[in-house]
Formats: sequence, structure tokens, C-alpha cells
Amino acid sequence: MDELLKLPILTTADKASQLRYLYDKICVSVRGLADLDITSDKYGCFLIPVIMTKLPTDVRVQVAHVTSKDVWEFTELITAIKTEVQPREISEAVRTNEVNIPNQPKKPIPSASTLVVRDNLPPRHFNIQCLL
Repeated sequence: MDELLKLPILTTADKASQLRYLYDKICVSVRGLADLDITSDKYGCFLIPVIMTKLPTDVRVQVAHVTSKDVWEFTELITAIKTEVQPREISEAVRTNEVNIPNQPKKPIPSASTLVVRDNLPPRHFNIQCLL
């Protein structure tokens, strides 16, 4: 619980990596509680407000749209955050692939003439004899 309280508040969801980091930290904490046989019914009412304050505003709005009950379930919250993280990661990956394409000039494709033509060298003559 202390680790979740120390997490920084995300102001924008521009970086999917920050949202993924927050999601992963939440999952690690939840798994630790599950290992201690503490169910989400016991800690959900405490963690939901903490997690919601850490999320960016647009993600909070999306989570609120997804949850239809007056009392939120912790597992629904985690699922809603996960469904927000995955498309953002995909779109960020597509965006970085578009940016990383260099606009370098293409090298000419070598051909057979490359093997024959010799620049700046005097022509050499060979005497080939067939001895049969």
C-alpha cells in the first residue's frame, strides 16, 4: 500500500509507458496481497481512491464510463485500466515506427557492370590460350 501511495500522479496520458508502469505497480501490489490471502473485497475500498488519484484525467473519465455500478469493484477498475493501456501502447508503437524511418538516400544496387568496370586503372590485357 505504501508503494502505491508513493507513486507519482500522472498528469497526462501521452506516454503509454508511464501508464503501463503504474498498471504494473498496481498489479504487483495486488499479487502481494493475494499471496497473503487478502481478497480484493478487503482492500478495494481503500485502493480505488488512491489509484484513481494517480491516473490522468482522461483515463479517469474512461474508467468512469466503463464502470456501471455505484460501488466500483477493484477487479473492474484494473480491467478498465488495462484496456486503456493496451491501445495506447499500440498507437505509441505505431507512432514511433513512423518517426524512426530514416530518410537516407538509397544506395545504388550493384550490378554486373560493377564487377567489370574499374575506374582510374589502366586497361589490362590478358592472353588466354587453350591447350588442347
